[in-house]
Amino acid sequence: MRRPGRQVVLAAASVGSGTIVGALTNLLTGSWNWALAGGLVAAVALWMSVEMTRAATAGNGVIRVVQRVRRRVLGKVIGVRRSGEVASADIRQDVDEVGKGGEVIGYDGT
Repeated sequence: MRRPGRQVVLAAASVGSGTIVGALTNLLTGSWNWALAGGLVAAVALWMSVEMTRAATAGNGVIRVVQRVRRRVLGKVIGVRRSGEVASADIRQDVDEVGKGGEVIGYDGT
């Protein structure tokens, strides 16, 4: 069985943290309690750290493009078109047939 990736685990932790924050907020608004308030602050701090970790590791600046064309290409098929700097790109193109005048371009920096 395949293990879930880091992003999947962090997403699940984020949902769990949000659920805990919501539940503690609901309990705290019903009756004030210092222990609940402390738990809410800790849950919010946990949720913030999970989201900061997700933001720091999301994609790592890599553009990923996967294209599958199951017909004859008569015009242009471009994987990535971008002007300016691109940190890194992973482009995978699978084309059945390129017809007369057809063109397949992985990266177009114009």
